[in-house]
Amino acid sequence: MILTILKIIGIVLLSIIGLLLVIVLALCFVPFRYKINASKDDSLIANVKITYLLHFISLKAIYDKKLTIEARILGIRVYKKTSEGGHDKGKDEDILEDFDEFEEDSKDKKSSKKPDKEVDASEEANDSATLLESSDTDISSKGDSNDESTIYDSGVEASESADEYSIEDEGSDNKKKNKLFRKLSRLNQKIAVIPSKLESICENIEKKIDDLFDTIAYYECLFSKKGTEYVIQFLKEKLIKLLKHICPRKCKIDFDYSSEDPDKAGKMWEIYGIVMPFLPGKNRINIGFDEEVLRFKIMVKGRIFLGYIGLIGLQILLNKKVKKFIKLLKREDKR
Repeated sequence: MILTILKIIGIVLLSIIGLLLVIVLALCFVPFRYKINASKDDSLIANVKITYLLHFISLKAIYDKKLTIEARILGIRVYKKTSEGGHDKGKDEDILEDFDEFEEDSKDKKSSKKPDKEVDASEEANDSATLLESSDTDISSKGDSNDESTIYDSGVEASESADEYSIEDEGSDNKKKNKLFRKLSRLNQKIAVIPSKLESICENIEKKIDDLFDTIAYYECLFSKKGTEYVIQFLKEKLIKLLKHICPRKCKIDFDYSSEDPDKAGKMWEIYGIVMPFLPGKNRINIGFDEEVLRFKIMVKGRIFLGYIGLIGLQILLNKKVKKFIKLLKREDKR
Protein backbone atom coordinates (compact mmCIF):
# COMPACT_ATOMS: atom_id res chain seq x y z
CA MET A 1 0.00 0.00 0.00
CA ILE A 2 2.76 2.47 0.98
CA LEU A 3 4.80 1.53 -2.08
CA THR A 4 1.85 2.25 -4.41
CA ILE A 5 1.30 5.68 -2.79
CA LEU A 6 5.00 6.51 -3.14
CA LYS A 7 4.88 5.26 -6.71
CA ILE A 8 1.92 7.57 -7.52
CA ILE A 9 3.64 10.56 -5.85
CA GLY A 10 6.84 9.89 -7.84
CA ILE A 11 4.90 9.65 -11.10
CA VAL A 12 3.12 12.95 -10.37
CA LEU A 13 6.38 14.71 -9.47
CA LEU A 14 8.14 13.38 -12.57
CA SER A 15 5.23 14.46 -14.78
CA ILE A 16 5.30 17.98 -13.27
CA ILE A 17 9.08 18.20 -13.75
CA GLY A 18 8.76 16.92 -17.32
CA LEU A 19 5.99 19.44 -18.08
CA LEU A 20 8.11 22.30 -16.70
CA LEU A 21 11.09 21.11 -18.75
CA VAL A 22 8.97 21.01 -21.91
CA ILE A 23 7.71 24.55 -21.24
CA VAL A 24 11.24 25.86 -20.66
CA LEU A 25 12.55 24.18 -23.82
CA ALA A 26 9.60 25.50 -25.82
CA LEU A 27 10.23 29.07 -24.58
CA CYS A 28 13.94 28.75 -25.46
CA PHE A 29 13.75 27.10 -28.87
CA VAL A 30 10.32 28.00 -30.30
CA PRO A 31 10.36 31.56 -31.67
CA PHE A 32 7.94 34.39 -31.06
CA ARG A 33 6.90 35.69 -34.49
CA TYR A 34 5.78 39.25 -35.14
CA LYS A 35 4.22 41.00 -38.10
CA ILE A 36 3.64 44.73 -38.47
CA ASN A 37 1.52 46.39 -41.16
CA ALA A 38 1.16 50.16 -41.17
CA SER A 39 0.00 52.70 -43.73
CA LYS A 40 -0.72 56.40 -43.84
CA ASP A 41 -2.39 58.41 -46.57
CA ASP A 42 -5.14 60.50 -45.03
CA SER A 43 -5.14 58.75 -41.66
CA LEU A 44 -2.90 56.27 -39.87
CA ILE A 45 -3.83 52.57 -39.86
CA ALA A 46 -1.62 50.05 -38.04
CA ASN A 47 -1.84 46.34 -37.29
CA VAL A 48 0.60 44.49 -35.01
CA LYS A 49 0.37 40.72 -34.50
CA ILE A 50 2.52 38.48 -32.26
CA THR A 51 2.11 34.69 -32.37
CA TYR A 52 3.72 31.77 -30.57
CA LEU A 53 3.78 28.01 -31.15
CA LEU A 54 1.72 27.82 -34.36
CA HIS A 55 -0.81 30.41 -33.10
CA PHE A 56 -1.27 28.58 -29.80
CA ILE A 57 -1.02 32.08 -28.26
CA SER A 58 -1.69 35.18 -30.35
CA LEU A 59 -1.78 38.87 -29.48
CA LYS A 60 -3.17 41.46 -31.88
CA ALA A 61 -3.28 45.27 -31.71
CA ILE A 62 -5.18 47.29 -34.33
CA TYR A 63 -5.26 51.08 -34.62
CA ASP A 64 -7.79 52.76 -36.92
CA LYS A 65 -8.91 55.96 -35.17
CA LYS A 66 -9.27 53.76 -32.08
CA LEU A 67 -7.00 51.18 -30.49
CA THR A 68 -8.16 47.58 -30.10
CA ILE A 69 -6.08 44.97 -28.24
CA GLU A 70 -7.05 41.31 -28.40
CA ALA A 71 -5.50 38.11 -26.98
CA ARG A 72 -6.40 34.54 -27.99
CA ILE A 73 -5.39 31.06 -26.77
CA LEU A 74 -6.12 28.19 -29.20
CA GLY A 75 -8.25 30.63 -31.19
CA ILE A 76 -10.46 31.42 -28.17
CA ARG A 77 -10.55 35.10 -27.25
CA VAL A 78 -9.57 35.62 -23.62
CA TYR A 79 -9.04 39.39 -23.59
CA LYS A 80 -10.26 42.37 -25.58
CA LYS A 81 -10.00 46.08 -24.92
CA THR A 82 -11.01 49.01 -27.11
CA SER A 83 -10.02 52.59 -26.34
CA GLU A 84 -11.71 55.39 -28.21
CA GLY A 85 -9.44 57.92 -29.91
CA GLY A 86 -9.97 61.58 -30.62
CA HIS A 87 -12.22 64.11 -28.90
CA ASP A 88 -15.92 63.47 -28.43
CA LYS A 89 -17.84 66.52 -29.60
CA GLY A 90 -21.24 65.15 -28.54
CA LYS A 91 -20.21 65.18 -24.89
CA ASP A 92 -19.12 68.80 -25.14
CA GLU A 93 -22.48 69.78 -26.65
CA ASP A 94 -24.36 68.00 -23.83
CA ILE A 95 -22.25 69.81 -21.24
CA LEU A 96 -22.96 73.19 -22.87
CA GLU A 97 -26.72 72.47 -22.92
CA ASP A 98 -26.67 71.55 -19.22
CA PHE A 99 -24.76 74.73 -18.43
CA ASP A 100 -27.31 76.89 -20.32
CA GLU A 101 -30.18 75.24 -18.42
CA PHE A 102 -28.42 75.89 -15.12
CA GLU A 103 -27.98 79.59 -16.00
CA GLU A 104 -31.69 79.92 -16.89
CA ASP A 105 -32.76 78.33 -13.60
CA SER A 106 -30.48 80.60 -11.59
CA LYS A 107 -31.90 83.70 -13.38
CA ASP A 108 -35.49 82.60 -12.60
CA LYS A 109 -34.65 82.12 -8.92
CA LYS A 110 -33.04 85.56 -8.70
CA SER A 111 -36.01 87.26 -10.35
CA SER A 112 -38.45 85.51 -7.95
CA LYS A 113 -36.45 86.62 -4.90
CA LYS A 114 -36.23 90.34 -5.87
CA PRO A 115 -39.84 91.44 -4.93
CA ASP A 116 -39.61 89.76 -1.50
CA LYS A 117 -36.36 91.59 -0.79
CA GLU A 118 -37.91 94.96 -1.83
CA VAL A 119 -40.90 94.45 0.55
CA ASP A 120 -38.61 93.59 3.45
CA ALA A 121 -36.45 96.65 2.78
CA SER A 122 -39.49 99.01 2.77
CA GLU A 123 -40.77 97.55 6.08
CA GLU A 124 -37.35 97.97 7.70
CA ALA A 125 -37.17 101.60 6.50
CA ASN A 126 -40.59 102.41 8.07
CA ASP A 127 -39.61 100.79 11.40
CA SER A 128 -36.32 102.72 11.55
CA ALA A 129 -38.13 106.03 10.86
CA THR A 130 -40.59 105.51 13.75
CA LEU A 131 -37.72 104.62 16.12
CA LEU A 132 -35.82 107.80 15.17
CA GLU A 133 -38.89 110.01 15.84
CA SER A 134 -39.46 108.47 19.29
CA SER A 135 -35.78 108.87 20.23
CA ASP A 136 -35.76 112.55 19.20
CA THR A 137 -38.74 113.34 21.44
CA ASP A 138 -37.14 111.58 24.45
CA ILE A 139 -33.83 113.41 24.00
CA SER A 140 -35.53 116.86 23.77
CA SER A 141 -37.50 116.23 26.98
CA LYS A 142 -34.51 115.08 28.99
CA GLY A 143 -31.90 117.50 27.59
CA ASP A 144 -32.76 120.55 29.76
CA SER A 145 -32.68 118.74 33.09
CA ASN A 146 -29.31 117.09 32.55
CA ASP A 147 -27.25 120.00 31.11
CA GLU A 148 -25.66 121.11 34.42
CA SER A 149 -24.81 117.62 35.61
CA THR A 150 -23.27 116.63 32.30
CA ILE A 151 -20.96 119.70 32.26
CA TYR A 152 -19.53 118.81 35.69
CA ASP A 153 -19.17 115.14 34.94
CA SER A 154 -17.45 115.86 31.63
CA GLY A 155 -14.80 118.00 33.34
CA VAL A 156 -13.97 115.24 35.84
CA GLU A 157 -13.89 112.59 33.15
CA ALA A 158 -11.61 114.73 30.97
CA SER A 159 -9.05 115.11 33.76
CA GLU A 160 -9.11 111.38 34.52
CA SER A 161 -8.78 110.43 30.84
CA ALA A 162 -5.79 112.77 30.44
CA ASP A 163 -3.96 110.97 33.26
CA GLU A 164 -4.81 107.58 31.78
CA TYR A 165 -3.60 108.65 28.32
CA SER A 166 -0.26 109.84 29.72
CA ILE A 167 0.29 106.48 31.48
CA GLU A 168 -0.67 104.55 28.36
CA ASP A 169 1.70 106.66 26.22
CA GLU A 170 4.60 105.88 28.56
CA GLY A 171 3.78 102.15 28.50
CA SER A 172 3.53 102.10 24.68
CA ASP A 173 6.88 103.91 24.35
CA ASN A 174 8.53 101.30 26.59
CA LYS A 175 7.02 98.46 24.55
CA LYS A 176 8.27 100.01 21.31
CA LYS A 177 11.75 100.41 22.77
CA ASN A 178 11.79 96.78 23.91
CA LYS A 179 10.65 95.55 20.48
CA LEU A 180 13.30 97.65 18.75
CA PHE A 181 15.98 96.33 21.10
CA ARG A 182 14.92 92.72 20.40
CA LYS A 183 14.97 93.26 16.65
CA LEU A 184 18.42 94.82 16.79
CA SER A 185 19.77 91.95 18.92
CA ARG A 186 18.37 89.35 16.48
CA LEU A 187 19.86 91.23 13.54
CA ASN A 188 23.21 91.36 15.31
CA GLN A 189 23.10 87.59 15.88
CA LYS A 190 22.30 86.91 12.22
CA ILE A 191 25.13 89.17 11.05
CA ALA A 192 27.55 87.41 13.42
CA VAL A 193 26.62 83.98 11.93
CA ILE A 194 27.10 85.06 8.28
CA PRO A 195 30.93 84.66 8.12
CA SER A 196 30.82 81.10 9.50
CA LYS A 197 28.08 80.15 7.01
CA LEU A 198 30.04 81.63 4.10
CA GLU A 199 33.13 79.74 5.21
CA SER A 200 31.23 76.40 5.37
CA ILE A 201 29.65 77.02 1.93
CA CYS A 202 33.06 77.73 0.40
CA GLU A 203 34.49 74.57 1.99
CA ASN A 204 31.63 72.46 0.61
CA ILE A 205 32.06 73.92 -2.89
CA GLU A 206 35.79 73.29 -2.76
CA LYS A 207 35.22 69.71 -1.60
CA LYS A 208 32.69 69.03 -4.39
CA ILE A 209 35.07 70.42 -7.02
CA ASP A 210 37.89 68.21 -5.70
CA ASP A 211 35.58 65.15 -5.77
CA LEU A 212 34.54 65.97 -9.34
CA PHE A 213 38.15 66.20 -10.52
CA ASP A 214 38.93 62.93 -8.72
CA THR A 215 36.06 61.09 -10.45
CA ILE A 216 37.05 62.49 -13.85
CA ALA A 217 40.64 61.37 -13.34
CA TYR A 218 39.49 57.94 -12.10
CA TYR A 219 37.25 57.22 -15.09
CA GLU A 220 39.80 58.64 -17.52
CA CYS A 221 42.36 56.19 -16.15
CA LEU A 222 39.79 53.36 -16.22
CA PHE A 223 38.83 53.83 -19.88
CA SER A 224 42.48 54.13 -20.96
CA LYS A 225 43.31 50.57 -19.79
CA LYS A 226 43.67 47.68 -22.25
CA GLY A 227 41.18 45.52 -20.36
CA THR A 228 38.52 48.21 -20.76
CA GLU A 229 39.08 48.30 -24.53
CA TYR A 230 38.53 44.54 -24.66
CA VAL A 231 35.29 44.81 -22.62
CA ILE A 232 33.92 47.59 -24.82
CA GLN A 233 34.70 45.62 -27.98
CA PHE A 234 33.13 42.48 -26.49
CA LEU A 235 29.93 44.29 -25.50
CA LYS A 236 29.74 45.98 -28.90
CA GLU A 237 29.92 42.62 -30.72
CA LYS A 238 27.23 41.07 -28.52
CA LEU A 239 24.95 44.07 -28.94
CA ILE A 240 25.29 43.95 -32.74
CA LYS A 241 24.43 40.24 -32.70
CA LEU A 242 21.40 40.93 -30.54
CA LEU A 243 20.17 43.72 -32.84
CA LYS A 244 20.62 41.52 -35.91
CA HIS A 245 18.59 38.79 -34.23
CA ILE A 246 15.74 41.16 -33.29
CA CYS A 247 15.70 42.97 -36.64
CA PRO A 248 13.04 41.80 -39.15
CA ARG A 249 13.83 39.05 -41.64
CA LYS A 250 11.39 40.42 -44.22
CA CYS A 251 10.69 44.06 -44.82
CA LYS A 252 8.92 46.09 -47.48
CA ILE A 253 8.72 49.86 -47.21
CA ASP A 254 7.13 52.34 -49.60
CA PHE A 255 7.84 55.80 -48.21
CA ASP A 256 7.15 59.27 -49.69
CA TYR A 257 8.15 62.41 -47.84
CA SER A 258 8.63 66.00 -48.94
CA SER A 259 9.02 69.25 -47.08
CA GLU A 260 9.70 72.86 -48.00
CA ASP A 261 12.14 73.02 -45.09
CA PRO A 262 15.50 71.54 -46.23
CA ASP A 263 16.48 70.92 -42.61
CA LYS A 264 13.61 68.43 -42.13
CA ALA A 265 14.39 66.67 -45.40
CA GLY A 266 18.07 66.41 -44.40
CA LYS A 267 17.12 64.83 -41.07
CA MET A 268 14.97 62.26 -42.90
CA TRP A 269 17.97 61.34 -45.08
CA GLU A 270 20.06 60.91 -41.91
CA ILE A 271 17.46 58.53 -40.42
CA TYR A 272 17.34 56.65 -43.73
CA GLY A 273 21.12 56.20 -43.70
CA ILE A 274 21.10 54.88 -40.11
CA VAL A 275 18.14 52.49 -40.39
CA MET A 276 18.38 51.02 -43.88
CA PRO A 277 21.45 48.77 -43.31
CA PHE A 278 19.37 46.83 -40.75
CA LEU A 279 16.30 46.43 -43.00
CA PRO A 280 16.34 43.62 -45.57
CA GLY A 281 14.17 43.38 -48.66
CA LYS A 282 13.21 45.80 -51.40
CA ASN A 283 12.40 49.25 -50.08
CA ARG A 284 11.48 52.45 -51.90
CA ILE A 285 12.27 55.76 -50.25
CA ASN A 286 11.42 59.08 -51.90
CA ILE A 287 12.41 62.31 -50.10
CA GLY A 288 11.83 65.64 -51.83
CA PHE A 289 11.63 69.39 -51.23
CA ASP A 290 8.07 70.15 -52.41
CA GLU A 291 4.91 70.70 -50.38
CA GLU A 292 4.38 68.90 -47.07
CA VAL A 293 3.63 65.24 -47.90
CA LEU A 294 3.87 62.12 -45.76
CA ARG A 295 2.70 58.78 -47.15
CA PHE A 296 3.95 55.31 -46.39
CA LYS A 297 3.18 51.60 -46.45
CA ILE A 298 5.21 49.30 -44.22
CA MET A 299 5.21 45.51 -43.91
CA VAL A 300 7.65 43.95 -41.42
CA LYS A 301 8.07 40.29 -40.37
CA GLY A 302 10.50 38.76 -37.92
CA ARG A 303 11.08 36.27 -35.13
CA ILE A 304 12.70 36.30 -31.71
CA PHE A 305 14.24 33.32 -29.88
CA LEU A 306 14.25 33.85 -26.13
CA GLY A 307 16.93 31.15 -25.83
CA TYR A 308 19.34 33.13 -28.03
CA ILE A 309 18.72 36.33 -26.04
CA GLY A 310 19.27 34.42 -22.79
CA LEU A 311 22.49 32.90 -24.17
CA ILE A 312 23.92 36.32 -25.01
CA GLY A 313 22.91 37.59 -21.58
CA LEU A 314 24.70 34.70 -19.88
CA GLN A 315 27.84 35.24 -21.97
CA ILE A 316 27.92 38.86 -20.84
CA LEU A 317 27.18 38.18 -17.17
CA LEU A 318 29.60 35.24 -16.81
CA ASN A 319 32.55 36.99 -18.43
CA LYS A 320 35.15 37.70 -15.72
CA LYS A 321 36.48 40.86 -17.34
CA VAL A 322 32.97 42.26 -17.68
CA LYS A 323 32.32 41.53 -14.00
CA LYS A 324 35.53 43.29 -13.00
CA PHE A 325 34.73 46.25 -15.26
CA ILE A 326 31.27 46.61 -13.65
CA LYS A 327 32.87 46.61 -10.20
CA LEU A 328 35.34 49.26 -11.31
CA LEU A 329 32.50 51.37 -12.71
CA LYS A 330 30.77 51.17 -9.32
CA ARG A 331 34.16 51.92 -7.67
CA GLU A 332 33.87 48.77 -5.58
CA ASP A 333 37.23 47.38 -6.74
CA LYS A 334 39.94 50.07 -7.11
CA ARG A 335 42.82 47.75 -7.97
